[in-house]
Amino acid sequence: MVELMDPEQQVAIWIHDEAARLFLATLRKPDEGETSAWFINGVIINRQAPIGVWVDVAYVEERRTQADGTRKTIRYGMKPGQCVVRWEYIIKVQLLEDAKTPPEDPRPMPGYL
Repeated sequence: MVELMDPEQQVAIWIHDEAARLFLATLRKPDEGETSAWFINGVIINRQAPIGVWVDVAYVEERRTQADGTRKTIRYGMKPGQCVVRWEYIIKVQLLEDAKTPPEDPRPMPGYL
């Protein structure tokens, strides 16, 4: 997978719910009937890691659907932003064509469910 990602390529890395909670070290459990889709928005770093891919994280976004059907988008920041995203956390990686889109862009990311 990493061969397809160029260093300095902006990506959206979609990750599993439990992995996102571990990644952000949050103890919050989802409410009954609540689902979340998570992605990491960042830039690929040219470092080798046998357990995952290095990313300079701009933000992590949670797209939460509550039991009543309402949707909520929450963005989380990270310091430091450079980290390894483990292979087993990853659902899919989207290469973002418009790498100049600023992280604070309010438009939804491609692939929103």
